[in-house]
Amino acid sequence: MEIEAEAWWVKRLSAKYLHPPSPGPGQTHRYFFKLYGPDTMLQLEDGVSGEDLIQAMHGHVVQYGETCVTYGR
Repeated sequence: MEIEAEAWWVKRLSAKYLHPPSPGPGQTHRYFFKLYGPDTMLQLEDGVSGEDLIQAMHGHVVQYGETCVTYGR
């Protein structure tokens, strides 16, 4: 079930995600990630906006986490 949920999110959100260009040699880039744990499966249409997603999660988030990672070359 968790794998299906992961594939569902990747399919719906990856088309809208535009990553920043890779850092140049000797440079470092920071990536910020937020993870939400809702208490129910959210009923969302394909192509949902970030605003609609946040509104649908309102009152359903029971766990939350965030992290920042760096990448350099």
